[in-house]
Order: sequence, then C-alpha cells, then structure tokens
Amino acid sequence: MLSLIPPLEPTRWRFRLQKLMLKPVWRRTAKVGLPCALVCAGAAWLLWGQNHLERITARTADLYQRAITHSDVMLTTLTIEGASADLEQRIRHHSAVLLPADPFDLDLAQLRADYRAIEPVADAVVRIRPNGVLHVRITMHRPAALWRNWGGLFLIGSDGHIIDTARSRADHPDMSVLAGEGADRATGEALALIELHDVLARDIAVVDLRLPHRLTLRLAEPALQNGIETDNSTLE
Repeated sequence: MLSLIPPLEPTRWRFRLQKLMLKPVWRRTAKVGLPCALVCAGAAWLLWGQNHLERITARTADLYQRAITHSDVMLTTLTIEGASADLEQRIRHHSAVLLPADPFDLDLAQLRADYRAIEPVADAVVRIRPNGVLHVRITMHRPAALWRNWGGLFLIGSDGHIIDTARSRADHPDMSVLAGEGADRATGEALALIELHDVLARDIAVVDLRLPHRLTLRLAEPALQNGIETDNSTLE
C-alpha cells in the first residue's frame, strides 16, 4: 500500500537529532523530564499571584466540605447493641453532642474509653457502618450479687461494679445479698466465702460487711430449720 505522505528529506539537523536520541540520557530526558517540566510550569502559572491561590484554596475547601457533609458520609444515627434500656438512654445522652458528626473528626478510641467508663459497661466496641450509622456494641458486667445500702438495693458484678438497681429482693431469689457501706469493695471476698464447698456455705443467704472486723452471716430458712431440728434432737 502506497503512502500518501511524502518521506521527509534527510537534513543535517535531522541526522543530529536522531544521533542525539540514541543516547539514553537524552532519551530519558525527552520522555520524563520534559513532561514533568511542563507540568511544573503549568502549576507555577496557576499558583502565581494571590488571586489564583485564593481561588484554588476556596475551591478545595468547598469540595472537601461537600464531601464530608454528604448524607452517605455524615454520621446521623446511633445504634446500641447489648445494653439495657436505662444504660442505652445514658449512652444516647452522652452521644447527643456527637451526632451528626464528621467520621474523619471522630476519635473512636476515645469514644470507646468514654463508654467503658460508664459504671455497668465491661467493654465497648465502636464501629462506623454504611449509611451514616455509628454502631456501639456493649458488653455489660454480669450481676453476681445484690448490694443493700442506704441508697437502696443494687445489682453488682463480681468486681463490685454497680450494674443496675433492683426493685425487690424477691426478684432475684438466687442471688446473695451484701449489706453495708463499702461492701461492694469486698464483693470478691464475700462471693468466695459463699461459694465454699461445705454444707454451711450452701445455706448462706446474707453476708453483712458493715463491720469488717466482725463478719455477720444470715442463714437461709432451710438451714435454720435444720439447725433447730438438730438442737431439739440433741436436747432430747
């Protein structure tokens, strides 16, 4: 097939240019250095002068603001998993100042630490989910005993943390009761005493720690009945 473009006439300058391009340094300069120089020259021309710089800065800030305030990016909903109704209300009240929030400005580690500082919370996991959802998964302390003091009746964990208030002792018949101010600080000791594998320990209903130097135990009704029957049989 014949070409319609006539071949270029060989000239001295064409020959010198082809000979120059045979050197790797000049070939690399033409392929990489020249385009980079043109890009830098264009950027310098755009940034030259205060007006150009202000317009570029304002445009960049506007694009960033539109991106972070988009409905798919902003956190607008808080979902809580694993918490009681009262604890959920406390968490929502604590998070009221955070939402709506920019996820890029949100410190998840600090937020997790704040949630773990709430009394009944044993652990908290904070995750950002699609559609602007901030999800919090709560692990609460498991109630191990009841604590009665001047403020009322409370459910406490094995480490003495207050989990919730208890309406009545009858609502938790399987739990032992610790009584007195400061009894929560000795919860582990009291539970260890109650869980001793002897006959008397299985029948303990209440451990009174109001006097640390004088521990007071109250036996359950079956244990008291068995003790009375034993005393009567001994007297006979």
